[in-house]
Amino acid sequence: MATTRIRLTIFLIGVVAVGLVETLARLAAVSDPTAALGVLCGVRGIEIGVILLAVRWHEGSWAPVGLTPALIPAGLTQGLFWSAGFGAVAAMGLAAGFAAGVDPLKWVMMPLPDGRAGLLAFYLAGGIIGPAAEELFFRGVVFGFFRRWGFWPAMMISTAFFAGAHFPDAGLVQWVGGGVFAVVYEKSRSLMAPLTVHILGNLALFTLSALAGPG
Repeated sequence: MATTRIRLTIFLIGVVAVGLVETLARLAAVSDPTAALGVLCGVRGIEIGVILLAVRWHEGSWAPVGLTPALIPAGLTQGLFWSAGFGAVAAMGLAAGFAAGVDPLKWVMMPLPDGRAGLLAFYLAGGIIGPAAEELFFRGVVFGFFRRWGFWPAMMISTAFFAGAHFPDAGLVQWVGGGVFAVVYEKSRSLMAPLTVHILGNLALFTLSALAGPG
């Protein structure tokens, strides 16, 4: 069964709200890295709140964005299974790379902030709140809107939105991740599934970067 389709009104509210909030946040950018992460958490929280309120107001429930209460436990379980599968594939890929004399970590490594407070804020913003806002918008709203024209158009367009939002830092991880999250959402019909995969994937990448050290 296909995921629920989003109405044009909700799609436009989501696009305008996210675009406006992101623009205002960039105009009010702060120089301190830890404070900037705190601002990012606030921005993503506002986006989540606006979208959820709009969906509830127009639809009477959050089911259109994949948050049907009855499907949440199953979605969480499926997300954990998908994550375990992707983790196993990633581990085999890393092992094969190292065996071939190539360091595959260089393709997924990212700079992390210094200090415990900065690192904690980074994990919170990029590992939990960020994925929640992104899945709600890119899969719940964007994918849900374009799903009326079929899975593949919805997957490709939502992935393009997702990668575009990470410009100029978008790379293979964002393009592959966007496609994977769309597939998981389509299969599970619960936003909890791709949200779980997204959160665990980000936390794994952050932890690999932290363990590998600078550079």
